[in-house]
Amino acid sequence: MELKTIRLTDYQPYPKNPNLHPDHQIQELVRSLGIFGQVKNIVVWQGYLLAGHGVVEAARQRGDTELQAVDVSHWTQEQAEAFLVADNRLAELAIMDEDALLAVLQSASNPTAIPGIDEDYYAQLIARLSVPDVDFPEYDENVEVEYLECPKCGYKWPK
Repeated sequence: MELKTIRLTDYQPYPKNPNLHPDHQIQELVRSLGIFGQVKNIVVWQGYLLAGHGVVEAARQRGDTELQAVDVSHWTQEQAEAFLVADNRLAELAIMDEDALLAVLQSASNPTAIPGIDEDYYAQLIARLSVPDVDFPEYDENVEVEYLECPKCGYKWPK
């Protein structure tokens, strides 16, 4: 599929788009476009946006008038709507590896300058993943215990 430059005024949001783009997301997309430019393509179909609604709104707020897009106007409406749903839904199925994310963020010179990472999110991530550096002793069946009976449920361990 070929990329083409489109004028944003020539395309409207797809009326059945189920994805909502809150203001804070749009502002982060504005930041992202300012830092990285457009590195992800939008997808258009017969005068409508199928993918990239948030990016287009952010570009409009920045005053941009053109973006790169993949035009799939040769698709049927059923194909276009199936793609619209799949594009939105498949992104939701990803699972963030927070340990890997934290490692990347900690190697950044200013992690909170990265769009989508604010100070609160970064602090909460660190708090969730911070594990005290404690040496746990090895144990076996001869380990000394403080209780022979669970003080909560009453379970009795064999002596």
